[in-house]
Amino acid sequence: MSSLPGWIVRPFIRQQPRWWQPSHEPLSVGAVCSVIPPKRRRSYRRCLVLGIVGIIAMTALGGQRFYNQPRLDVGMRAAVTITAPDSAQVVDRLSTDRRRSEARSGTTSVLRINATTNQQLRQTLNAFLDQGDEVREQLGEFPYLPLPQFSEQTQLTLRQLPPQRWQQLQLALTQPNQPLTDPELQQLLDSLEQARQRSPRTWPLVLNSIRQAQQRYSRARASLDTLQSPDRPSPFQPELLDLSNRQWQQLQLALRVALDRILTQGLPQGLPEPVIQNTIRSQLGNQLSTSAVLVGQTLLGQVLNNQSTLEVDQEKTRFLAELRASAVDDVVVPVRKGQVIVASGEVIREREFALLDYFGLTRRSPNWPGLIGFGGIVTAGFGVFWLMQRRWQPNLRVGDRLLLLILALSVPLGYSTPLHVSTLPAVGLLAGSFYGARLGSTLVVLLTAIAPLGLNLVPVVDLNSLMASSIAGLVGAVRAGSLRSREEVALLGLGVGLAEGVTFLLCSLINPPAGLFVASWISLLTTVGIHALRGMAWSVVALGISPYLERIFDLVTPIRLAELANPNRPLLRRLAAEAPGTFQHTLFVSSLAEAAARALGCNMELVRTGTLYHDVGKLCEPRCFVENQQGCQNQHDQINDPWQSAAIIQRHVSEGVQLARRAGLPKAVRDFIPEHQGTMLIAYFYHQAKELAQKDPERYQVNERDFRYPGPIPQSRETGIVMLADSCEAALRSLEDATIEDALRMVKRIIRARWQDNQLAASGLNRRDLATIAEVFVQIWQQFHHKRIAYPNSVTNSN
Repeated sequence: MSSLPGWIVRPFIRQQPRWWQPSHEPLSVGAVCSVIPPKRRRSYRRCLVLGIVGIIAMTALGGQRFYNQPRLDVGMRAAVTITAPDSAQVVDRLSTDRRRSEARSGTTSVLRINATTNQQLRQTLNAFLDQGDEVREQLGEFPYLPLPQFSEQTQLTLRQLPPQRWQQLQLALTQPNQPLTDPELQQLLDSLEQARQRSPRTWPLVLNSIRQAQQRYSRARASLDTLQSPDRPSPFQPELLDLSNRQWQQLQLALRVALDRILTQGLPQGLPEPVIQNTIRSQLGNQLSTSAVLVGQTLLGQVLNNQSTLEVDQEKTRFLAELRASAVDDVVVPVRKGQVIVASGEVIREREFALLDYFGLTRRSPNWPGLIGFGGIVTAGFGVFWLMQRRWQPNLRVGDRLLLLILALSVPLGYSTPLHVSTLPAVGLLAGSFYGARLGSTLVVLLTAIAPLGLNLVPVVDLNSLMASSIAGLVGAVRAGSLRSREEVALLGLGVGLAEGVTFLLCSLINPPAGLFVASWISLLTTVGIHALRGMAWSVVALGISPYLERIFDLVTPIRLAELANPNRPLLRRLAAEAPGTFQHTLFVSSLAEAAARALGCNMELVRTGTLYHDVGKLCEPRCFVENQQGCQNQHDQINDPWQSAAIIQRHVSEGVQLARRAGLPKAVRDFIPEHQGTMLIAYFYHQAKELAQKDPERYQVNERDFRYPGPIPQSRETGIVMLADSCEAALRSLEDATIEDALRMVKRIIRARWQDNQLAASGLNRRDLATIAEVFVQIWQQFHHKRIAYPNSVTNSN
């Protein structure tokens, strides 16, 4: 420990780089103590002590589950024989809970018909039947020949004859002596011969109708083949073309009725294909022809292919599971006085543990290894938060860290109360409002991760609630820092409550608690509404205590800064009435500083409010400052003493701090009063004193310290911007016909003088920032000093 690396030391001296001597060598402990001022060393010690106290407090409050753990537990072997000190009837909670859990898990799922799937299957069947109609339309009318002369079967056979067999039949008709060996063709030949003999004049029309029917059949068969694809077989069999129109209508009606019956009964998942086919065949009945049954069976099988019309009814299943669990009686273990509970060397089971715990023989005591391990986790969480804080909020005071610790400790305290509630929504709102979205979100995330490790949370129930409150806290932390009015905070409270309610609903649906009795959606939504109201209630609490915390811990929030910047505040109203020149000067400086802060990404609200109060000390003697003299005689001419005049000018800083403190302004705003002047030289009276000393060196001795402001120099970028704006304001006002280049050159000269005078050494502003500030100042000057139209004399005289 003789030396420390620079990365440890740098955070403590980052705001005063003139104390830092750049070196690649590690600093010794003594060197560290020499470069860190006593005030910062005391602050470092306080932060270290606060961190240790915070770790101990968080471990003590958050590690409740480690306080009362049994030394004799289920699965352990008893070292000695233990007997019952008294007779009792003991409820074995572990066995009871296990049996009820088994009853819940063994509950058969309650199924319900999926109306959406049913509707989709009906639409699929209708689509297939429409395709069948389109294919059958190509067949034309059937029967296409007179029924008394030709039966339906004969017409079907003639229509389906291949071209070669039809030619054989035609040849037999023209050559009667040619015998046919095919019985089917012979039968057709006989039918045709009889028809020709009955109506010889219509015979050519009969042959033409047969040929057209055969052509239409060929086209219909080709269309039917196009419905076949490698990915999905055709829903139709070729027998579809063999059906008559009457048979097709009967089949359509039978298919719709069969599908409705199957859907009414429900179709579970995973039924074998033969079972589905048997079901379809039984539903179609025996009134259809064999061809129609074959077509319908194939068609309906395609509709029901790998489909399930039943789904699990989660609500009723959970209700039934809870009924079965509630029907399980408590497991009661009777024991008599002196009876052996567990013998030496035996394994402790749930029954024995219930008896031992009932009589207080489990020897419950703090689990020190677990508590120490939890303390290590808490320490790691503090370390992560410290790293994030050093990155995003490096200038936190001891009071700020104390407030963050109090907010963090409120979470385990909330779970320790009988209400068993989480304060994360309020923590997110307050931390995000006071210290920004990133730091507030980090605190909420760390508390959410640590809380389940040490608190006695009921499984699932409290975890869902914890997750809901965590999301609500994150919503509050992310949005709270950007709010500018109490009304916006109230609206954010509605958003926080909605976020908690919706998150709890989603968590309950994804991970339903086994111990939560949900009889209907109304019961679940009631619980969701309670969580939403709880989130809004914490928002109201945060809104109510926020002003008190701001006062107690001297905090500045955008809302409070906006309230302090109201011109009707007493101090600003006095400044406008008693020192109007200073007030106008303040408004112009505020315009310059706010524009520069916006360009550099600084806290604009703080800059605006701090600038309005930076010269309130001039209320004590307003006539001693040139902007308030308004043509009156300069009082410094009557004083005629540069030392006394310089003291009057210096006094407006100390008087301003006193006025701001009595007005209750926060320290962040009060810092603008001394830091905007820093340790600058009051040049006018300093040169006046030097002239007197040159004339009478024996009488007058000039010490530069007498003509400098007491300081300190600006300690932040915001106060540094206001110093530069205050220095450039009078010079910019004096410019009338200057060009932009002249104005920019003058502003840069003033800024360079402040830089060379080491006034900006601790502000954090770099050269690039200064160049940006100069350009912004000139842009604002252009807006205030734009040229106007020169009206003719005739116009002005007429007015």
